[in-house]
Amino acid sequence: MTRDGWWLGIDVSKPILDCAHSDHAEPWQVPNTPDGWTELTDRFVDDPPAGVVMEATGALHVGVHLHLSSVGWHSSVINPSWTAAYARSQGQLAKTDRTDAQLLARYGAREQPAATPVNSPAQQHVLALFRRRAQLVKLRVMQTNQAASARFEDVRVSCETVVTMLHQQIEELNTRIHDVLAADPELAARRDHLQTMPGIGPVISTCLLGALPELGTLGAKELAALAGVAPHPHQSGGRIQRRHLRGGRREVTRALFQAARIAIRHEVYFRHYFDRYMARPGKEYKMGAIAVAHKMLTLLAVMVRDGLAWTETNAYKSAHADPVHAPS
Repeated sequence: MTRDGWWLGIDVSKPILDCAHSDHAEPWQVPNTPDGWTELTDRFVDDPPAGVVMEATGALHVGVHLHLSSVGWHSSVINPSWTAAYARSQGQLAKTDRTDAQLLARYGAREQPAATPVNSPAQQHVLALFRRRAQLVKLRVMQTNQAASARFEDVRVSCETVVTMLHQQIEELNTRIHDVLAADPELAARRDHLQTMPGIGPVISTCLLGALPELGTLGAKELAALAGVAPHPHQSGGRIQRRHLRGGRREVTRALFQAARIAIRHEVYFRHYFDRYMARPGKEYKMGAIAVAHKMLTLLAVMVRDGLAWTETNAYKSAHADPVHAPS
């Protein structure tokens, strides 16, 4: 749907927001603080933009995005690679914070991206805890490997001490995630439904709840693209190369891939789906697992949308009524 009016581009840095009006040439700045966000919205209280575009910048954009959404502005957070490609298409070689803000404003006016949904406070908290947990798990693996290869006893003991500390921290985060979810009945119910599917445990369900809030609200194609489980074709002239995964939310992609590996082993529906896929010429295990991850995502969206457990879905019922002829 076309949105009439001007667009606002914001280049986000830690201290400053560089802002540009799609219909005006001169950018301006406000602090990247709550007072700066209020100053920005107050400036256009009588003439709000049709939409706002900013790039995803880790955690730096989150505050202003939440503020703009809270006052009813159409705020879009986009992949930086999209604006980089747009800049090349426009022949723009210069790169400064001011020119980036102007580019984002022009991009918004031309492409009119959809608003990026805002997670609930509980979802934001869960996602932050999940990401912190992932950081500590990565550190634990690194310290465990260093302990195993240490040549000297005191180095090994130091590594093992850190591993013990990290393990305790991870367990505390697991407890905190459980408590935050338990305090939100809607999220708790959604988590319980997700975990009824084989392959979806506490960690993967937490990832989906926090990092994929669109689950159950978008169509299958849009959701697969967001989750990074939609292989894209690569064809030019008579040359057709293997499809590759591009874009998407990498933490969700990794979580679904791990879930698919488990589901293939433990659920007849996904095992038959995988076997049928792999029966085609030239297919490899990873490709089959991604296909299963894609199918799992589609079914999880239905479960969330309709409030179903896995055993209540038509997929489960048809596969277990006639396992040999499980649907593809």
